[in-house]
Amino acid sequence: MATILAVIAAVAAVVGLVYAYVSPQEVPRRTQWKALLTGELRPVLALAAGATVALFLLSLPSGKPFSPGLTLGWGVLIGGLVGLYAWFEASGSFAGEAASARTVGMLAAAALGPAAALLIFRGYPNEALMGCAGGAVLVAAIGWAIVRPREDGIGAREARSEERGVRSENGDRVAAEAAPTGTGRGLEVFALATAAVCAGCVLAILHFPRAHPGHVWGGYW
Repeated sequence: MATILAVIAAVAAVVGLVYAYVSPQEVPRRTQWKALLTGELRPVLALAAGATVALFLLSLPSGKPFSPGLTLGWGVLIGGLVGLYAWFEASGSFAGEAASARTVGMLAAAALGPAAALLIFRGYPNEALMGCAGGAVLVAAIGWAIVRPREDGIGAREARSEERGVRSENGDRVAAEAAPTGTGRGLEVFALATAAVCAGCVLAILHFPRAHPGHVWGGYW
């Protein structure tokens, strides 16, 4: 039963990501990819990816104090990869009707990581789930720490321009090249949702008896 629920969650997450990706927005997706991968935030994106891979590699040793068969690092890798895509999704426009599509994208990404961990590591997914939450929060925190102050500065400049009744072209360019307002909040939503879903799954697995057929999680192992 739990496997079926995980499959349903994964399918729903993929559908949500597809919906968010194909939904119309002000900036074309191709331009958004190019801005994220070649813009001035590229070093930060590389830092987040590098930190995820580094934590994954640190979890691979099997000698003391490590133990063979641990899945924490694989969970970190899953959470980090989903987090990197969530960063791309959060960098889209949150203006008007696009806000709902971005929100769906954030929540779908938050569901995809835990669902993948549950399906891949069915024997005992707790460590993978905890790693997934850690990887997702790590990537989101790195992006949030850099993007959010920039967004606050852009918002303050736009407010001052509107008060004067002037909107400078340079201000528009800076806002477009840096990060659309809402990226930081989108990463917050993704990180909190992923952590909540992973924590809920771990608590459910620990709470219900492993071999009890009457419980949802009873047949998971």
